[in-house]
Amino acid sequence: MHRLECLPLVHRAEQREPELARRVRAISTRHASNQAFIETAEQRSYWKAQQLDVFHEAAAVVRGENPPPRVEREADVPAAFANWQRG
Repeated sequence: MHRLECLPLVHRAEQREPELARRVRAISTRHASNQAFIETAEQRSYWKAQQLDVFHEAAAVVRGENPPPRVEREADVPAAFANWQRG
């Protein structure tokens, strides 16, 4: 599911069904088209490294591991850390 479609659903689920939301892990990625990487070489390298990190995170989840969450906003750090500790 595209990130812009997924994130509102995840946030809504966290508010309405917190127990269910704790069992689901939404992993945010960049759009996979060639146009997603149009920018300077430095920016493309950064985005590609970021995408590789996301793929490693997804692989860890599939293996049953509990990798630390990636957080997009500083305000989300306490909740993300608490959820990660709960496993």
